[in-house]
Amino acid sequence: MKNLWQLWSWCSASTRRRGIVAVVLLLGVYLFIAWMSFSATDGSSMSLAIAAAIFAAFVALFLDAIKSWIWRPELEVTYVHGPDYWDKPLMRFEANGQVAEVPCYYLRLRIANKGTRRAEKVEVLATDLQMRQDDGSYALLRRYSMNLKWTNLGTAILDGISPGMERFCDIGHIIRPQDRLDILGENSPSFNPEQTILSFDVEAQPNHLTHLVEPGQYRLTLHVAASKNPPVEHVLDVELTGEWFEVMNDMLMDGVRVSLLSPSDIQDSVPA
Repeated sequence: MKNLWQLWSWCSASTRRRGIVAVVLLLGVYLFIAWMSFSATDGSSMSLAIAAAIFAAFVALFLDAIKSWIWRPELEVTYVHGPDYWDKPLMRFEANGQVAEVPCYYLRLRIANKGTRRAEKVEVLATDLQMRQDDGSYALLRRYSMNLKWTNLGTAILDGISPGMERFCDIGHIIRPQDRLDILGENSPSFNPEQTILSFDVEAQPNHLTHLVEPGQYRLTLHVAASKNPPVEHVLDVELTGEWFEVMNDMLMDGVRVSLLSPSDIQDSVPA
């Protein structure tokens, strides 16, 4: 059964393969209908006409589903731990009636459409957040069930991504420790004020500040989907050291480390 599933996954992995599979299946359906018609009419000359009529009705009934299966969006999720996926803009906020600016690092995912149709209503859902324990295992810390926000838009659902196009989605941001104290929703009294914290960019900041995490190693489960694309699961592995560096390369090396994993990567890394 596993081999059959792997074969099916391989056959449906590209537009060309799906087209070939569809042609073969339709041919098989037609031959089956023709054989049934030939048997039912005792070899009458009308058997092929009957088979053709039934086959045409079958194709008309499932044509849209067949086309959608062959030509469809294919969302690719990537993360590279480097400057291309990071940014250091100035975060603007209002304090005491004045607009202030503080340095802030943003880390992002890239979502690209490698398919042949536009992906509509694209969303990245954050669910389980697990924290690494002393024995190396991961325990559930909290569950978000909220979407991440799209870069520069601030929306939870992206209207669409056309074939060959891409968009960034914000994972979270890190503010310089001494600056976050005055920003609403960016600091928790229980955290060390001299260390960095990671603020996940979920669609709404909970009043109990569960979008903030202190230094440690975490795994955040993400589900990337569109209106006609089933969710695909990915896992972000995030290690936050608590240190702040003004130079981005230093921050990427010694301040925070992030990698994108698949569920199979998680299973392979589970200790025996």
